[in-house]
Amino acid sequence: MMKKQIIVPALAILFMAATVEAQESFRLDHRNSEITVKGTSSVHDWEMKATAMSAKIEVKSNGSGLDEIVNVSFSMPTEKLTSDNNIMNKKSWDALKSNKHDNIMFDLTSVSGFNSNGSTFSGTAFGTLTIAGKTKAVSIPFSGNTGNNNALVVSGEEKINMKDYNVSPPTAMLGTLKTGEEVTVDFNMKFIPESRYTELIN
Repeated sequence: MMKKQIIVPALAILFMAATVEAQESFRLDHRNSEITVKGTSSVHDWEMKATAMSAKIEVKSNGSGLDEIVNVSFSMPTEKLTSDNNIMNKKSWDALKSNKHDNIMFDLTSVSGFNSNGSTFSGTAFGTLTIAGKTKAVSIPFSGNTGNNNALVVSGEEKINMKDYNVSPPTAMLGTLKTGEEVTVDFNMKFIPESRYTELIN
């Protein structure tokens, strides 16, 4: 009887500890995610969109919301960044050295100022961004929410100076069209629990 009285509370404590905080992995739902790169030129503004990408995010959560984002990895084939203009595409891929560097990548190192309030969350992601083979430290403010099927939606905006990555802004029309050094990256990405990824993505 005494042993039972000890075991039951112990099991209850273990159960509570397991439910207080759990770590879960999510994979990108590329069908419902979007990344847009916007820039300027001496003639007109332009934009390109990611047509293929992959990403994974790991979080710690409790019954009332997210506690922490512990890992993020992202990869996009360089030549899957496209516009409606084939010349623009070729010029951009050449500038990004796509023949030598297949992917644009981001890896998380830490999150600062993380705040979770019910179904919404926000913070700043610190990590490394690799473009055209050059890796630099970046900080990216983000916000997000939890939605149907326990999905996570994460959005944000980041300005990037292409020369920081040794990328020469593309030119066209014998140099009369010159693009600006700085581009703005807008992202809106939906993540699905990895445990249900196959079920929900099909």
